[in-house]
Amino acid sequence: MSISYSAKTLTPVEALKVIENGAKILDPITPEAYDCYHIKDALNACVYEVAFLQKVPELIPDKTVPIVIYANSATSHESLVAAQKLELLGYSKVFVVEGGIDALVEAGCMREGSADALNERLEYTSGSYSARVDNAFIGWTGRNANGKHYGTVSLKEGFMQIDGENIHGSFTVDMNDITDLDLPDASYAQILVAHLRSDDFFSVQSFPEATFTIHNAKRSPAATASSVNHILHGTLSLCGISKTLNIPATFVQSSANTLIIEAHFDFDRTHWGVAYGSAHFFRFLGMHVVFDPVSIEVRFELNAAL
Repeated sequence: MSISYSAKTLTPVEALKVIENGAKILDPITPEAYDCYHIKDALNACVYEVAFLQKVPELIPDKTVPIVIYANSATSHESLVAAQKLELLGYSKVFVVEGGIDALVEAGCMREGSADALNERLEYTSGSYSARVDNAFIGWTGRNANGKHYGTVSLKEGFMQIDGENIHGSFTVDMNDITDLDLPDASYAQILVAHLRSDDFFSVQSFPEATFTIHNAKRSPAATASSVNHILHGTLSLCGISKTLNIPATFVQSSANTLIIEAHFDFDRTHWGVAYGSAHFFRFLGMHVVFDPVSIEVRFELNAAL
């Protein structure tokens, strides 16, 4: 799927001539990226920020001055978005450079800084990582024909070992710490939680922990920092049953020593022997039907061992 824009474009050679005739140059990327790498004399206003609409008129008050905008790469869209915003502000001579900053440099514009410092956080520092239990989030949602219930469960411990593309690890959940968040009446919430802990569902007394063991993590060929960029191939051990489970996840290394993992997925509880309310096993359930898929949302922060 492509995104359509109506910005006026210039070839790098055409853009260079416009610049030589007095046009302003605008770099619409983040200040951090601008500090690493930009065209000489370019002004910076980050198009990702709401303040962009106030900052550009401060930098370029004359709306009749030609403005040449470049993107950080030939495939990035920030220059196109910036051009549309400037036209809505009333700027009458807004142009986008085809090919982005590298094309402008090849045409003869002087570059300041180096792109080597830029990183989309897709290269992960090898080593041992431990999950922060205090800020981990694991949310669950169960549904039936009348609606849904949702709540949380706590991470007990977690670790990950990264050696280049070789990734494995393990995360253990405390099943005794199931909570419900949707029922306003605390007594009803307690009844639901007791139901979930009972042998009808997760048999928590017999199986107080659930563990997902990662055997390997395959990176998506089209991985980006905002996409589902890995598939975690592993084994979920729940209610005394261990079965293979593949989880789509987003990895982002937010700093040299911190890795963020976020995932949203469904699994079929009946594959782990949780059969209560499943029409796959029982007939004439009436109001007691409970849908087989359970939705899980997780966010973990893992810190590298120093």
